Amino acid sequence: MPPQKKKSPRRKVKKASSKKKKIIKKEISPKGYSGWWIFFSLVFCFFFVSAVLAVYFYPDVYRYAEENENDSASELLRKNVFHVNGKTYVAYREPVVGLTLVHDSNCTSCDLGGLIRLAKAAVPTAQVKILDSSGPGAQKLIQDFELKALPAAFFSQTLSQTSFYKPLEKDLVEKGDYYFFNLGQEIGIRSELSELIDVESGEDWKIETTFSQDFLEEPFRGDEDADVVIVSYSDFECPFCA
Repeated sequence: MPPQKKKSPRRKVKKASSKKKKIIKKEISPKGYSGWWIFFSLVFCFFFVSAVLAVYFYPDVYRYAEENENDSASELLRKNVFHVNGKTYVAYREPVVGLTLVHDSNCTSCDLGGLIRLAKAAVPTAQVKILDSSGPGAQKLIQDFELKALPAAFFSQTLSQTSFYKPLEKDLVEKGDYYFFNLGQEIGIRSELSELIDVESGEDWKIETTFSQDFLEEPFRGDEDADVVIVSYSDFECPFCA
């Protein structure tokens, strides 16, 4: 018998290698898809759980914001008037208006508090800035507007963008970046009188004037030795009346 030819081992190796590649392809492909499927499943679960929690807890969160007075941000979103830490806040759909007050710091009887209250009543969104008349900023305003009296009020140009402008328009003088509103007394009178104050003792100034006038020769009724009563009428709402 003729000798049989031996099969080449190289061919068997190739077949084995080919089968191995096919097996690897079949194993890798499903794993890749399963990884992406797991990722998207986790993302979906996250958003689903978040939505469920939001729906479940939203009424409690809203109730907490409504009951908590210190949460001013939530109050502003829902209310026009609210009370926080002993103060009452009112929301306006108006811009902030700058209000510069120029006054004489030597005037001991000048009540800027009353003036500020009146200004706030006229322009509730006013943001107050106080300048002493001796300062450079105040001196420039005094010169530019040729002021003859103090205190004086200067509103910013933002005032014209509000509904508060119309009632005040006839009393305002526009110049540069300001609307000027004169509120005061003669400049210099207060300063001169303040020099009579004894700073060390704290005594206020006083001017004593003595004079006599004989009215007994004129017709009169009543006891000639009766006390004389002088009645003075004043406006208690006047913020700059001495």
